[in-house]
Parts: sequence; structure tokens; C-alpha cells
Amino acid sequence: MVRVSSPAEPKVDQSTATSSHKSTPPTPPKTTKRRSKSSISFTAFPEQGWDDNTPTNGNVFDFRTEQPVSRHITQTEKFTTHSLRVAYEGNWSFCKVFADGSFMASGYIHLPPGGRKSSKSVKDNTYIFHVVEGAVNVKIHDTAYIMAQGGSFMVPRGNVYFIENICERTAKLMFVQAREVTAGEQDDPLRLVRGQPPPKLFPALPKSKLFILVGWVIERLLKRFVKYRKGILAWYLKSAMQVGRYVQGPKAYIAFFVLGFLFRSVGPSRSLLPRINVQVIRD
Repeated sequence: MVRVSSPAEPKVDQSTATSSHKSTPPTPPKTTKRRSKSSISFTAFPEQGWDDNTPTNGNVFDFRTEQPVSRHITQTEKFTTHSLRVAYEGNWSFCKVFADGSFMASGYIHLPPGGRKSSKSVKDNTYIFHVVEGAVNVKIHDTAYIMAQGGSFMVPRGNVYFIENICERTAKLMFVQAREVTAGEQDDPLRLVRGQPPPKLFPALPKSKLFILVGWVIERLLKRFVKYRKGILAWYLKSAMQVGRYVQGPKAYIAFFVLGFLFRSVGPSRSLLPRINVQVIRD
């Protein structure tokens, strides 16, 4: 009974001490306050800063030329944070990190609490999103999904998607965009890489030695025919009159058509294709 009727014993003092301890929490370090002021920086992690000296460019082989080129192949946290830009049509920020012509591209999207990325059609692209931090409500076509940190979702070609941040902190997502490049189209229809010329049709044909030699021979033959054209035409008229004395009817039409086709195609024009002149003779 002594223990039961002793509310003023050290038990009460312990509770008051505990309450007084809770009412005066320790002051957090200044570094924590700096991180809390930033709304777009990544959460601190034990390995943060290990890649501060990592280069962003490296030498790789080009897919088309098969020659070594310098390209942007790495992206650290500090460069991603500085590259974020606010979207024109909403209260969210983004940055494109990598791009490989019109084949694929990737980057990050940051949505503040309550931020929304309006509905958008992916057309002939496929998007894959990974939730790096936070939680979002995503709607693909006519179905809504809740995705939290560590989750991923895909938007197939031809669909419309919508993303909304439903948590009380900035939602951070990484996306990858890819499309199928068809034969015959320009190298960069998405305009992800500027200044690329359109492909040339048969680029090696006009430069081949055989093509140049054949063109030179045909040009010389045409010049010879043009030079002796008057004599050939005189012989043609004389022969036509002699043939006309003995050949009449359909045979004469066919003979004159063949002769006209052969001689009228010879002229000052350098075209490789002969000109066809069809005449209809009525009695």
C-alpha cells in the first residue's frame, strides 16, 4: 500500500523530468536547416559527394560512323539540381539529361505538393517513369494509379497520361522516352538534337568511277551525233523517199515511226532517255 499511495515519489519526478525534456528539444545543426530550405535538392544520403569530381563527358563510338566521339554520358545530382527549369504550362519543373538522336531521351520531373502535370498525349513515343521520391497519382488512358517511392509505370504509344503530386513533399520522378525510327525519315524528327542534315538518297552513286565514265562516254557520243546530224538527216530524207516508193500502208507507217524514233532522239539535249514522238496519220 505504500507504493500505491505515493504519487509524490520519484515516479512523479520522473514524468515531470520527461515532459521537461520533451519541451526543450536540442537545436538541429545548421546543415539540416539549409537542406530544409531547398525545395528541389535531393535528400541527403551517406554517399553524397562521392561523385563530385566525376566528368560528364566521355569517349564512345558513334553508332553510324563507328568513330570515337565525345558525348554526355553521366549526370550527377548537383548538375541535375542546377538544370531544373520551371515548365511553361504548370507549377512543376523538369530537365532533360540524355538524348540519342530521335531514338530516346531521359530526364527528371519535380512536382511540388499539389503540383500537377496536365494531360499529354505521347503520340508515337513510349514513356517509362520511376518515382525517386514522394508519391503521385497518375492516370493513364482512363485508369488512375497511386505510385509511391520506388515504383515505376509505363505509358505506351498512343495514350494520354496525367500526373499529380499527392504527398506533402516534392515528388521527384525520372523518365525515359523512346520511339521507333522508321527508314527514310529524317534523323531527328523530335528535334532533340539540332543541326542534323536530312539523309541523302543514293549518296555513293554519283561519286562512283563507273558512273562518271559511262556519263562521259554517252556525252561524247551525243556530241558526235550532233556534229554529223545534218548529213544523217539528209540521208534520212533521201532514204525515206526511196522507201516510200515501194512501201505503202501499215508497213510504211511502222518504218517511218522507227526511223523517226531513232533520228529525232538525237539532238543537243544531253538527256540519257530518248524522246518519243508519236504521230497519227489519217488518210
